[in-house]
Amino acid sequence: MNIKPVYNERDVRRLRELFHACETNCRGLKTLGVDESSYATIVVPEILDKLPESLRLTITRGSSAGGSDFLNWTMKDILKALLDEIELREAHESSTTNTSKQEGRKSQFLDGSAAALVNHTTREGKPICVYCLQEHLSQDCKKIQNAAERKQILRRSFHTFVRWVSK
Repeated sequence: MNIKPVYNERDVRRLRELFHACETNCRGLKTLGVDESSYATIVVPEILDKLPESLRLTITRGSSAGGSDFLNWTMKDILKALLDEIELREAHESSTTNTSKQEGRKSQFLDGSAAALVNHTTREGKPICVYCLQEHLSQDCKKIQNAAERKQILRRSFHTFVRWVSK
C-alpha cells in the first residue's frame, strides 16, 4: 500500500487522511469486484504498521474487549476501530482546544500587553474596574455611573496608553 504512515498519534488530521485513503482504496477494490477476504489478510497488518505503536495498542486492546481477535480482522473491522478512535480523538481535541483558548485569553491579560491595559486585570486574573480601580467588572461599577464621567476617564486612560506605547 502506498500510504504514508502516521508517526505522531496526536496528529488527528493525518490519522483522518490515512483512514480516508484506506476507505477509498477498499471501496475501489469492492467496486472492481475483488473479494475482501482475498486481500484483508495482507492489507490489515499493513494498515496497522502505518499507525504509531501506542495507537495500535489502543485500537487492538479495544478489540480484545469486544471479543474479536485483531489478527483475524476484516477490512470492515479495522476501519471501524480506526474511525471510532479518530472520532474520540477529534472530540477530545475540540474540547481541549476550547479550554486552551480560554486559558490563552486569561494569560494574555497577565503580561504587559495593550489588552491588559484595556481590560485591567490583576496578576491573579481578577478584573479591576477601569473607572474606580476596585476589584469588580467595569460594567458593574456603582461608584462612577455618570456616562460623561466614564468617557472622561476612558479618554485619560487612552492618552496614557498612547504615551506609553510611543516611548
